[in-house]
Amino acid sequence: MIKLKPEVITYIQQQTPQGITLTKNKKGLYVKMGKMINGQEKTLTKTINMGLEQGMSVAECKEAFETTLNTALTVKRQFKAQLDNPNFTSFHKPQAVGVGTMGSVFSMMYVKEWGLCTDKQQDQVKSFYADLKEYFGDDKRLSTFTEEDIDAFKVFVAKKIAERPKNMTGTVSNNSINKRLGVLRSIMKYALSKRLLSNDQLINPDARVKNMGIVDLPRGQSKRKPAFTDAEQETLLQVILKCGDQEWHDLWAWAFDSGMRHDGELDSFTIDNVDFGRKTITFWRPKTKTWSLEVPLTERQLEILARRRKIASNRKDRKVFPSTPGSRTSNWKKYIAMCNFNNHFTPYTTRHTYITCLAESNQSPKVVMELAGHSCIETTMTYYTKSSSKLLNQAILALQNGREGFKQDDDSNNSSMMGHNSRGTNHG
Repeated sequence: MIKLKPEVITYIQQQTPQGITLTKNKKGLYVKMGKMINGQEKTLTKTINMGLEQGMSVAECKEAFETTLNTALTVKRQFKAQLDNPNFTSFHKPQAVGVGTMGSVFSMMYVKEWGLCTDKQQDQVKSFYADLKEYFGDDKRLSTFTEEDIDAFKVFVAKKIAERPKNMTGTVSNNSINKRLGVLRSIMKYALSKRLLSNDQLINPDARVKNMGIVDLPRGQSKRKPAFTDAEQETLLQVILKCGDQEWHDLWAWAFDSGMRHDGELDSFTIDNVDFGRKTITFWRPKTKTWSLEVPLTERQLEILARRRKIASNRKDRKVFPSTPGSRTSNWKKYIAMCNFNNHFTPYTTRHTYITCLAESNQSPKVVMELAGHSCIETTMTYYTKSSSKLLNQAILALQNGREGFKQDDDSNNSSMMGHNSRGTNHG
């Protein structure tokens, strides 16, 4: 029987979220989710074997656990979707009590679903819905949508985007179309929750199908987002300072130290969000519609606040770094070019650098999730499962050192053999 070392057991217990536990025999992870439905407890469970073998090192055991944890998180998410679906259980089959039209449901849900988003995000949602409305009309009954309707809408909206005057290349990304389909799915989900639509009226009534039959277009594999090294951060900030641009230096330094999303967080937090006595900050996250943790401030952030406090206090909105996406992009590109850095570094590199550094410092994924403001741990785990350039460089260096060591050993052995042969010849 495999016996896990105490440090491995402790590591597993620290990393597993609620609903996922180590099995009694210490060989796998146990996923359990339950929900009361009509007074009855409905529980879903699954055991996932970690594939541990006798003689595995501590590092190998941890790696096996992390791989299994990703699978367990997927299972947990599937369980939640099943339990949240009103038609999952045979004893709970609600019927629609009203007729939901696309326009009426959108109006009902708008404030609750998107009311706390930034103005920019709300404008985007309204724009996406405008395309839905143009094609289907406000009075389109949600119960009458068909697969053919969705396919025809994809063609319609692709043509509309391609023919926009500002679209100089005439190209259309699948992601642009999928965002509009996402709004329609949100409308459907809200209608289900208000019983303005029943599950059997969906395009695909199968409770296991999360998209309800509104299928996205294929997504292209996204390019890996790079992170700065400490040296690159320092180079960029020093170049900005040498140009006498203290305000932008402070903004980018703060972004690196906080990992804030630029829209709605970095450009919106106020001096009142800072607790100077406790040296912490708590701010609103529009994307997840939650408040951040009380986050301790770095020494560099405290120095920045000492410079910015009076300026922010005198502003009517009391914002510390008021800025626009356009101004940030323009300023970033200017200094990236001056540093001779690759233009694949975007302003959002500040956030990816922050999270990557936390992951590389062996912080608990749950801690990183809270600091980054992710709504689900799966997003955070991608920073653990994808090697950074720093780790890749270390791996290549180790490979190179290994080759050089082998070459030196080989040269030493050849010299030894030559000496041995020469001595033999002389004696002959």
